[in-house]
Amino acid sequence: MNMKKCTCCAVTKLEEEFYKNKAQNDGLSCFCKNCVKIEGKKRYQNNKERVLEINQSWQVRNPEKYKEAHRKCVRNKPEQYKATAKKWAIKNADRVSKKRKEWVRKNPKKVKASKDRTRHKRRARLAIVEHEDYSEHLADLRDNLFFQCTYCKGIFPISMMEIDHKIPISRGGPDIKENITPACKHCNSQKNAKTPEEYKEYLKVVSY
Repeated sequence: MNMKKCTCCAVTKLEEEFYKNKAQNDGLSCFCKNCVKIEGKKRYQNNKERVLEINQSWQVRNPEKYKEAHRKCVRNKPEQYKATAKKWAIKNADRVSKKRKEWVRKNPKKVKASKDRTRHKRRARLAIVEHEDYSEHLADLRDNLFFQCTYCKGIFPISMMEIDHKIPISRGGPDIKENITPACKHCNSQKNAKTPEEYKEYLKVVSY
């Protein structure tokens, strides 16, 4: 195994303990990884404002590279990232609250989809039935201006659409895309815990 001497701590280490640097003849940094971290912390503490200014400037010029670097950091150190994010959120509670309210105001469809997803998941868990995330399917349905009720065939504004489980969850029906269908409030309320076949029979009786 090849060895290299760090010019900072003067300790000879394995080459894998050095970062790559194409500008050097051997393709490796002069400082070992540990010394790079130590020196980096010192430089940050001594020039905190200047370092932050340079970092922010780079982020503005390279948004895609910054996003990828951020994702990589989250993937490699998830627990550390969560702890840091939580600490920052507590310290900047007012800023976080303001930003969250603004996001909710600008994304009503995503908020509703999130609430629906949570409600359906909880209901399926309590009933001990199969569940899958079909929020994208609901979002596609809500992109329309109108919808047709599966049972009465009436046309209604999309704001009046309700989601019915063909085979009710209370009777073991799965909470999956294939088992849901759009319905108007009247039909959804009347159908209640009936199957589609039972509801058709019910309508025949009621119509007489």
